[in-house]
Amino acid sequence: MLLTLLQVPRDPRFLTVAGELDPVKFQQNYSFLADRHKKEVDELKAAIKKARKQLPSTPADQREQKEEELVNLGYALKRAESQVNKDRLDRVQREALSKAKASEREKQEHGKKAWHMGRGMFSLMFCALAD
Repeated sequence: MLLTLLQVPRDPRFLTVAGELDPVKFQQNYSFLADRHKKEVDELKAAIKKARKQLPSTPADQREQKEEELVNLGYALKRAESQVNKDRLDRVQREALSKAKASEREKQEHGKKAWHMGRGMFSLMFCALAD
């Protein structure tokens, strides 16, 4: 009797070989995405401007299709702007967290005991920074 092992496909992101997620390295490796999102917003704004300019001169049988295209471009622009805003918010949060960590490290060097920021404290700190 011959036994064979059944190999189950696994997602490589969740293997132990992949290691822990390092947010700093992740941001460094994928920082180009924020620039691409900004470019996408500019391109969509230009496309909407062009579509609006061409809309009055379109034939009657194609007008409905062009209006629908204009609406879809508007939705795409809103999604892209939302992504740009999320990128900006993430950057501000990372900067706030790094400042807090640096100040805590400095205080610990001067004799303060170790302190770990809880999730609620981070949101309070971030809200105070945003104001």
